Formats: sequence, structure tokens, C-alpha cells
Amino acid sequence: MNTLDLSTLAQNVVALLIPLVPFIIKLGEGAAEEIGKDAWGKAKELYRSIKSRFEKDDDGQALKTLDLFLTEPDLYKAALAELIKRKVEKYPDFGQEVKRLLDQAGNNESLFHFVNNYYGNIDQQINIGWVQTLRLKD
Repeated sequence: MNTLDLSTLAQNVVALLIPLVPFIIKLGEGAAEEIGKDAWGKAKELYRSIKSRFEKDDDGQALKTLDLFLTEPDLYKAALAELIKRKVEKYPDFGQEVKRLLDQAGNNESLFHFVNNYYGNIDQQINIGWVQTLRLKD
């Protein structure tokens, strides 16, 4: 596996999740109206996949980091990205699933626009649609 690609994948997942944190915390309340039902469904599926993988962690640290990220995304975004990267390295099937879900989310026009609007300056935007060029296996 290419570590740089995995790091980018993990960072893009976190970049997608940050603007969705208020909806995740409220269990999706208002998400369908704000970003569209299909867009929220794709984002929710990505989040649930990550949470499910983290719930299988023996010591609970990964899930705790995810919970901390939901309370203070900017403070814990690097820690979450690192955990996602480690899980993707350790569990290639999980990596493929995350990549597939991120690709689907990045290809959803209303979700893409929502994320772009959140970050504002396009020059600083991480292009979530670009992820399909990443390789998860050598």
C-alpha cells in the first residue's frame, strides 16, 4: 500500500466529515433538507462504516477519538485522519469500502457543493472527487 495515498484518503474523509458534524450529532436532523436526502445518505453511510470499524477496536480508543472529533472537529481532525489511515492499512477491505463510499460522496453534486460552500475558498478545498485516482493496494 502506498502510505501517501492512504494519508490523502484519510484526510479527505475527515475533510468531508467536518462540515457534516452538526448533522451527525443531531442524528441527521435537518440534513436531508440542507444537503438533500441522497447526499445525506451517502455521507451517513461513510460515517457509519468508520464508526462500525472503530467499534471493533479492542481498547475503545478509536471510538473515543471519533467521539472527541464530533465535539471539537478542528482539534481532533489530525488524530482521526491518522486512525483512519491505520485502520485502512490494517484492514484492506475496510480501505476499499471507505474509498468506494468517499468516491460516491464526492460524485454527489449536492454534497460536493455543500462541502465547497462550507470551506468557501476553492483554493483551500480538498477535492473529494479526486480520490478515485488513489491506489489502496500496490
